[in-house]
Amino acid sequence: MMGSVISKDDITIVLPTLNEEEGVGKVINYIKENGFNRLLIVNGYSTDGTVDVVEKLGADVIYQEGAGKTRALETAFKHVKTPYVVVMDADCTYSARDIERLMTYAERYDLVIGARVDRKNIGLLNRFGNWVITCVFNFFMQTNLSDVCSGMYMIKTRRAREVEFFSRGLNAEVEIAAQMAGSITDVPVSYGVRAGKKKLSLLDGVRDLFSILSLARKYNPVLFLSSIGSLLVVPSALVLGWTAFETSMRGMIRYGWLYVGLALLIVSMQCFTTSTVLILLRRMEKRLRRLIGEIGENESD
Repeated sequence: MMGSVISKDDITIVLPTLNEEEGVGKVINYIKENGFNRLLIVNGYSTDGTVDVVEKLGADVIYQEGAGKTRALETAFKHVKTPYVVVMDADCTYSARDIERLMTYAERYDLVIGARVDRKNIGLLNRFGNWVITCVFNFFMQTNLSDVCSGMYMIKTRRAREVEFFSRGLNAEVEIAAQMAGSITDVPVSYGVRAGKKKLSLLDGVRDLFSILSLARKYNPVLFLSSIGSLLVVPSALVLGWTAFETSMRGMIRYGWLYVGLALLIVSMQCFTTSTVLILLRRMEKRLRRLIGEIGENESD
């Protein structure tokens, strides 16, 4: 295993909490036992004894701005003063011992995800949903991750503050990963039994899928538009082919279906044209950056 020059004092462990009275105390103790002393608990206005448990253990507590996990993370990132942040769920599912695995690659990548390898404690439906979400994410973001939905990850603080959240839900991990797609990896971590009530539902998984499509449009528009164009080519070809067959064999022109086929074909061609323009713009941007860099080097000489 590669060594890491990152100190444990360079890391702040962030625990977003909302009614985690049953697990948060154990998690804090595990974190401290493993030598991590910088903790930040972000409370989402819990109605149970979460805050009392945290305060008894002497951990720092702040209240999040707004509602939802994404707002909790935005609040946390503003208060962190160390170069690195580790985000963990406060429900005892993740082990503090695995933080050192994340540290191994934190210097090389902006985001290191803890991929859950032992998934026996994840329900079958949730397991399938996570697999679908990860596959869709990998396709649109051109990554090779195994668990984009993991609730444990390490991120450079300066990059964390640059993240733009577009939702309030529990799909914060997907949004962060999409914006770090150019510098991201994952390492295997353990996954235990949850303490307290489950918060995720099937609806959250559906929201994650729609979020990926929206994020793909923002952060990888070339592949997104090319995919849309490719999907529309098939139905347009079928409709126009069937219309041509009807016209040649029966002498009937179904103008309604003809217009539908042409409309699909036009939209498809527009998607391909736009993606081509975006590719050319990206190449031009790279050339300009290279040229600016060369000019800067020459001036410094």
